[in-house]
Amino acid sequence: MAELFPSTEENAEPNLKLNPAQNEAVTHGNGPLLVVAGAGSGKTRVLTSRIAHLINEKGISPFEILAITFTNKAAEEMRHRVVELVGSVAHKMWVSTFHSACVRILRQSSDEIGFSPNFTIYDQGDAARLMGHVIKDLNFDLKRFPPRALLSKISSLKNEGINPNDYLDSSENPYDQKVSEIFVEYQARLKRASAMDFDDLLLNTVIIFRKNKSILEQWQNRFKHVLVDEYQDTNLIQNELVSLLAADHRNICVVGDSDQSIYQFRGADVRNILNFEKVFSDATVIVLDQNYRSTQTILDVEAIVSSSGYKPPKSMKDMIRLFKIEFGDYENITFETNDPNPPSNERKQDVSVNSKYQVSLDKIRSSLSTAGYFHGGESEAITRLEKKVISQNDYVNTFNKPKSISTNIQGNPMEPTTTGLSPYISTGCLSIRRLWNSCSEIQQSSEHTVPPVSIQGQIMFREMFYLLSRSVDNWDQDSGNSQCKEIEWGELDHALLDSWDSGQTGFPFIDAMMRQLNTTGWMHHLGRHAVSCFLTRGQLWQNWTHGRDIFERKLIDSDWAVNNGNWLWLAGVAPFSMPYYRIYNPCPDSKSSLNVETKDAEFIRHWVPELAEFPSKYIFEPHLAPLHIQESAGCLIGIDYPSPIIDRKESRKENLQSFKLSLESLR
Repeated sequence: MAELFPSTEENAEPNLKLNPAQNEAVTHGNGPLLVVAGAGSGKTRVLTSRIAHLINEKGISPFEILAITFTNKAAEEMRHRVVELVGSVAHKMWVSTFHSACVRILRQSSDEIGFSPNFTIYDQGDAARLMGHVIKDLNFDLKRFPPRALLSKISSLKNEGINPNDYLDSSENPYDQKVSEIFVEYQARLKRASAMDFDDLLLNTVIIFRKNKSILEQWQNRFKHVLVDEYQDTNLIQNELVSLLAADHRNICVVGDSDQSIYQFRGADVRNILNFEKVFSDATVIVLDQNYRSTQTILDVEAIVSSSGYKPPKSMKDMIRLFKIEFGDYENITFETNDPNPPSNERKQDVSVNSKYQVSLDKIRSSLSTAGYFHGGESEAITRLEKKVISQNDYVNTFNKPKSISTNIQGNPMEPTTTGLSPYISTGCLSIRRLWNSCSEIQQSSEHTVPPVSIQGQIMFREMFYLLSRSVDNWDQDSGNSQCKEIEWGELDHALLDSWDSGQTGFPFIDAMMRQLNTTGWMHHLGRHAVSCFLTRGQLWQNWTHGRDIFERKLIDSDWAVNNGNWLWLAGVAPFSMPYYRIYNPCPDSKSSLNVETKDAEFIRHWVPELAEFPSKYIFEPHLAPLHIQESAGCLIGIDYPSPIIDRKESRKENLQSFKLSLESLR
């Protein structure tokens, strides 16, 4: 993905005038440069304009420029923009993804690490099949060690530069020791096949650079300028790669925003931005702050929580009372939406300006959010608002949150049945007040649903979590949090958590939702209910904070206040929670409160393609299908798709008892 939230400005004609901060970044001389740019600030335009400046004004050969981004589409877009600025000479540049750049380097130097120049590249399917053979040949239980979950684990280790032997030495429990054995054998078989997986492409390039100084110097001399887009999405190995390439000439320019990391679930580390000045002590840091930044709350959160008589709200009744106090006839009120700065309750620290456009990095905040399917930008946010809300009067007037289909629009398993506006709201591309206003205008002359089930009701719940997050100590913890019952959860089970995280639980609805999250950074709110309940009080009996942390890394619409509030609610530990004994069935039918489309089960077939040929009768519980059905569908349960990692009925029974006993001990 090129840009999570590019602005309309970034799609402007190339000859449009740069603002002063953009111009300073474009015309920066030699030496390291970090451009910190938020949503809608024109960061890609700055990057391409800088490349043009190097070629046209500084006389740098395009052959000596390496520009890196994260997808082939993004690379082509960047190349197209540069061609518009400097002409066809730009085709001599390397404009590529990290992986494609590493492949080109490895083809010339792979013999340094014992690989043929014609080594094979394994895609995720190839890697998963190899991992399955490794696990079976080592006589490990495929149920406890699902191949894709292990691949995800090993990928994370590689992205941190950890090799199998190092991981074995650091293993602290039997599970990790077994993982290390699998890791060793997996890498050995890749080597024997003269093959690399995607993570190996990056890691092996770095290994060669570390090992052979002359090869590193060859590429340092080749690329006199290194430019990286979406730098916040680099992992440790990617960061080391570009740092090595720039270590001699130090002409490295990186553009990113610590608020918009989209690949945290793939090992991205926003600390790369925060530590840039430590690696390059002479770095220039320029902040592009002339961007649209929408108001993030409706209430003046700081004023309310500091007022006399304030009590933490625990229900929609409490929120309606607050709204009436603040606004009177709140349903008919409209709000200003062009606030230039975010409110104080947003987790943004003040920044101290060193010069007109420069800022110290230790003042830049780090936030965690993820992305995938959604196209970015303020213009995209407005387009979606028009399409999903403003032009859909009946939809707005009849909106009833619990009744929307959780498995997306029929015929299109990628398209949500809800507005899909939360990513744009959480990143500041769309004002929450603008959404409120749009709904209020539609409802002026029509009967409509009311809070809590209306769209405004959902906004009010969001406001409630903001209030609680600012007034409750230890809001994100299960200890010392006045809004959290300290339930005695089970000991962390890494295997269970990894299976849940990677969508390999053997429960197709749960797995489909988690795979959607891993691919797109989003899932329907009812899907979030189901997977959260499954991880905690429903089946796996794991502390809610483990799931919260994974959601925080992966959700494109992740919001610290809201994410913690939702997990407290779904784990059954908050005063505003549903009763703990209301547990979602992870194998829902058409009558489930999860509102799952079961007739065609398109959503399951899309996200769990192993089960694509299963009859709908068995697709939510494929382990119950007779063997001949499994064979006919081309998917043997326990081999091609995992058996259930837990007995859902027995675990539900045990967890209910454990929850009840834990509550009694608290009393």
